[in-house]
Amino acid sequence: MLPFKNRILALMFTIKEVITKKDKKQFVDYPFNLYKADNYWVPPLKKDEIKQLSAESNPAFEFCEAKFWMAQNGNA
Repeated sequence: MLPFKNRILALMFTIKEVITKKDKKQFVDYPFNLYKADNYWVPPLKKDEIKQLSAESNPAFEFCEAKFWMAQNGNA
């Protein structure tokens, strides 16, 4: 069983692996929401960001592996 403090954190956040297209879109959209009020933030092209997460379009995956994760509020 998790210690009390960790049980509370487990109720507050869910850690989810980025797998589906919908997950990838949420993962890429996060900085856009985080920095939307920052006048100095230069956003990347979303299409390019999503491509970087795919083994089919990113040549780095020929010699490495990667997994991406999101922390979400509650049980979202």
